[in-house]
Amino acid sequence: MAGPPEYLESNQQNVAALNVTNFATVPPAPLINGYNPQRNIVFQVTNYGQAWALYGFYTPGDIFAEGDIFSRGVKLTSDKNTKENFSDVSTLQILDKLASMPIYTWNYKDEPSVRHIGPTAQDFQAAFELNKDDTYISSIDAQGIALAAIQGLNEKLKAENAELHAKLAKLEARLSALESKS
Repeated sequence: MAGPPEYLESNQQNVAALNVTNFATVPPAPLINGYNPQRNIVFQVTNYGQAWALYGFYTPGDIFAEGDIFSRGVKLTSDKNTKENFSDVSTLQILDKLASMPIYTWNYKDEPSVRHIGPTAQDFQAAFELNKDDTYISSIDAQGIALAAIQGLNEKLKAENAELHAKLAKLEARLSALESKS
């Protein structure tokens, strides 16, 4: 065979139709092209580590990427019908934990010139105990913590405002009483 075949097929479920190595020296070069039954290309993986979903891409499992993912948006499943074991949280406790959690500016070891800001996964796990391990922060949990902290801050501000309004009303009454005596 002079070169790689255009198509490799498998008619067996859960059997890869294509395993490819591309030794091209100038990336990105196509490594894997995925086709649907109509022979339309639906995704491509390059030897540069890029994965392109050209039509639609779904996997029932996890997708791991050692790099940036570019998208116009991300939709996280949040339907209450997919959840269980609900329990209330103390938004004030979350606010206090978030306020005491260290926030740093930092870079990834393989990107020394690109700065980021945020907590470490270890500090986040120690504060909130939400993940199975302490090497990542779930965006669902980070968003939930941020929303709960905003609610806690709102609750705190409402209480402080009510207290200040009560003090102001007392001071205005005292001032009015003093002015009426003179």
